[in-house]
Amino acid sequence: MEIKIEAKTKRYLYWILCALTLAAVLPGIFQRNEAMEVALRIVLFMIQAGTLLTSVLCFQRIFEEAETRLPAYFGVLLYMTCPYRIYVCYELADVERAAAWMMLPLYVLALMGIVRKRSLTNIVFAGTVVAAIGYEDTMLFVFVLGLTLIAAVVLRKPWFFLSAAFGVVLGLPIIYVLVAILFQGAFYDLGFSAKSVMGSGYRFGEYFQSFAYREGHPGMGLGMLVCLLTGAWLAFVKGVKEEHKICRFFGVTAVVLTVLSFYLFPWDVIQRLGEWALIFVTLIDTPAIFFGLALACLCVPAACAMDRISKAENKLIAVGVPVTVILACLGVCIYQCGRISGGV
Repeated sequence: MEIKIEAKTKRYLYWILCALTLAAVLPGIFQRNEAMEVALRIVLFMIQAGTLLTSVLCFQRIFEEAETRLPAYFGVLLYMTCPYRIYVCYELADVERAAAWMMLPLYVLALMGIVRKRSLTNIVFAGTVVAAIGYEDTMLFVFVLGLTLIAAVVLRKPWFFLSAAFGVVLGLPIIYVLVAILFQGAFYDLGFSAKSVMGSGYRFGEYFQSFAYREGHPGMGLGMLVCLLTGAWLAFVKGVKEEHKICRFFGVTAVVLTVLSFYLFPWDVIQRLGEWALIFVTLIDTPAIFFGLALACLCVPAACAMDRISKAENKLIAVGVPVTVILACLGVCIYQCGRISGGV
């Protein structure tokens, strides 16, 4: 017997699940440190709430043509509980970078708006958001702009160039400082020294870690791993291919970013291109940031995989796999937040 759920009930269920997702990332705020400023806790709470809002808007736009809100919810779930994002927010306690990660879904939302409707408003919106990301995290600004230009070429969306150009104009102070550091000796004047980053990349096994990690290398988490294995099983065993172009694009982008984060990627060779390259790679600090961006990209194809498995004829699989992913994501996230705050 097929159980039918009213549309209103589905909406309530969607927002309840989103609230549970937000609740899962909050334990890290309440660290066992009496000296911690109340203001920092409030800022972190606002960042998490803001991230939930931007991710909901983003994934609803990406999956607006889907039959249900299921893929949108899984996109939100995977992004909110992303181990690398939790690591940035609570273990690094980097408020600026956490705020930049809050705005990443908003930037994807803006680009999707350009794809849907090539208007000046959407172009200005996208440029403003990417500039705002730059004022929080300069290197993330550079990487996001680079990915935007690549997307403009691969997806044949020339309007992306205009949004990127507008973002550059708004971010001229950031670019001026970066140019001074790379080409005018400001890097050494500030007392910094060049270094190699190859050794700080991910080893192969570190990509699949869930509960524990070392050297600032959080893995993809159990929930993401189940999603990707489900997608691979559907594609190679059941022959159910991914039809959405955007899912394939984000998947390929994630693979490229993962390669950049690998400890054998020849960053030392790139540093030999000149003094500017030596300094630029040093500013990256660690290739782990590329795997963080890869995980953000993987949220889209992983959500697509959950959408496809939910349509399986075997109802046990159609319900069991998504529920398993929800429990895995929330469980790992709560464990990670608890471990960081000293609760584990």
